[in-house]
Amino acid sequence: MVEKTRLEELSGELPDKEREELLNKISRSGKQEDIEEIIPVTLKEDERERLVSEEMLRISWFYKVLLWLKGVLTGKSKRELFVKMQLNQLKYSIRQRNPGLTGFETRNLTPKFASYLYDLYTVSYPLLDFYKSFNLEPEFRNASIISLVEANYEDVKKEMIDLVPLEKLEEIYEKTGSEGELKKEVLRKFNEYVKQIPEKLFSRMEEGIKPLLFLKNIVLFSYSSMFSHFNYSLIGNPAEKHPYFHHAPAMLLLDKLEKLCYAIFLASQVGKKWLLHEELVRFYCANKLEMEDNSEELEQRATDLTKSVIALESAIHRFKAKVPTMELIRYFRRDPYYRLVFNVPKL
Repeated sequence: MVEKTRLEELSGELPDKEREELLNKISRSGKQEDIEEIIPVTLKEDERERLVSEEMLRISWFYKVLLWLKGVLTGKSKRELFVKMQLNQLKYSIRQRNPGLTGFETRNLTPKFASYLYDLYTVSYPLLDFYKSFNLEPEFRNASIISLVEANYEDVKKEMIDLVPLEKLEEIYEKTGSEGELKKEVLRKFNEYVKQIPEKLFSRMEEGIKPLLFLKNIVLFSYSSMFSHFNYSLIGNPAEKHPYFHHAPAMLLLDKLEKLCYAIFLASQVGKKWLLHEELVRFYCANKLEMEDNSEELEQRATDLTKSVIALESAIHRFKAKVPTMELIRYFRRDPYYRLVFNVPKL
């Protein structure tokens, strides 16, 4: 972060247009940190009324008669009964998708739900240190991406004199006697250098980084906190068989369910055809696991990690097919119109 601030300071020496272009390039990723990941959307009363009215006009005559009869018998308004009917449809949809995930009347999540989540945890566990290193350690992430660039781009410049020869710098200083002129020349050359890097190189690198960014919320999900509500404590390696879980109160888990929903959504953004740069995996093995480069042990570990990422992606699809997370959130919030807006990280 200090380096970035210093570069911003130095860029003040550039003409306005070049300065703006350069700062846009170097600060793009930093701005993402301030963006809220999950934005809950609860309709205002007038919006809800309008939406309910529109949907009531679209229901069949049979349901209109049914609502009228229930209104006569219960004294409740048609709108109130219509919303309740939608909640019942949510309940039916959840049961059809996978019965036994929740006790609707007792408002809890069952051990069956916990077992599906435990399957995700089991597949995520071998990737925990790998994803922590890349997503929670900025210095390691920067170093690994630099190594990726160096492996894929021939014209890598590592030193200032690679941008401007020392003789040129000496010539400028002899003529002007100004350090500011030296800074201008170096930054001008740096900006030219960045411009000449092919856009397709960045696109190719981003595709191979996506799995590390978009699967991280599943790997780094707060499983321990979640399972504590099912009266189970995570200790070390996952058990071979499902542990014994108690029922958990759904209302205490709504925030965690929303984060889980976001994690599953992000995973869907990886795309059907994806790859994980082997250079990043090898860099992790060589630097974090301190394995000798090109050794059989490193190659085997890198292969295992790549297979684990593939297995995780498959496990997420299975979980998504079996557990309707958003429907559960809407049902327990008693709001069929409740939705979440997710922000997708940009590389």
